[in-house]
Amino acid sequence: MRDIGSEIELRARIEQLLRQLLLFCNCWNHLTIQIVKRQPASERLDVGTAMQDRRAFIARLIDGIAGIQAEASAFVCVFSGSQSHARFDGLARDLRRTLTRHLDRVFAEAFPRLPKEDRGRMLAAWSDITSAMISNLDRSKPGERGKLLEELKTVLGAYLDAKLAAFLA
Repeated sequence: MRDIGSEIELRARIEQLLRQLLLFCNCWNHLTIQIVKRQPASERLDVGTAMQDRRAFIARLIDGIAGIQAEASAFVCVFSGSQSHARFDGLARDLRRTLTRHLDRVFAEAFPRLPKEDRGRMLAAWSDITSAMISNLDRSKPGERGKLLEELKTVLGAYLDAKLAAFLA
C-alpha cells in the first residue's frame, strides 16, 4: 500500500519544480499555473533570442535547467522520471512536454521554414538527450558538471544547426 503523505509531498514538489521551469521558460502552463513574475529580457527563451543568437538561446536553456537542478537536486528525478513508477514517469513526461511545447512555439516562429514534423523530431531528441545528460549531473565528478553542460550545449547546437542548414539553404 502506498504512503499517501509521500505521494502528496512528491506531487507538491513536482508542481513546485514545474512552476520554476515555466517561469524559466516565460510561458503559461496548460493547467492552472500563471506566471506573474517575468524574467529579464537577457534571460528569456524567446523568439528574438532564438533568431539572433542560437548559441545564446541554447546556453540559456541548458543553464536554466542546470540552475533549477542545482537548486533542487530532486529535479533530475522529476525531469527524467522512473519507468518503475508509472504515475511518477507520467508527471515527468508532462514536465518535459511543457518545456517542449514552449520550444516548439518559439522555433515555429523563429524558424518558419523548418517543417513541423522535423521540428517535432528534433525537439523529441533534444528532450531525450537533455534528460539523459542532466541525470548525470548529480553523479559527475567534481569539476565535471561544467564540462557536461558544455557538451550538452554543443550537441544541441550542432543538431539545431544541421536541421536549419538543411531547410534554410
